[in-house]
Amino acid sequence: MAKADGSDGSPVWLSAGAGAGLWLFGTLLAGGREAWDAPTYMLLVYPASLLIVGLLANRHPGKAIAIALAMFGGQMAVLFVLNPTGGMLPLGVIVFFVMSLPAMLVATVVARRK
Repeated sequence: MAKADGSDGSPVWLSAGAGAGLWLFGTLLAGGREAWDAPTYMLLVYPASLLIVGLLANRHPGKAIAIALAMFGGQMAVLFVLNPTGGMLPLGVIVFFVMSLPAMLVATVVARRK
């Protein structure tokens, strides 16, 4: 649904929601620890994140970077909710940003091919 200013934020919210769901899935696979503590994060969750970002960027090329950042923003939000007293939160924010760089590349390449 388009907003009054003509923009449509739904793919960004969808990406954030998918990121949150993927983080929860990864946490379950990790046995309740943080999702990236398990090898399944890099084998399943991270590639799925890149795939979803690519698919959404293909449908919404004008929002490619926002979609990529929202994917990892959603994951970071769930991490914070599940562990609000985490002492390594600043490092986690940096790691999520670094992990979003390949997603931004994927989104940009897919969007430019459109």
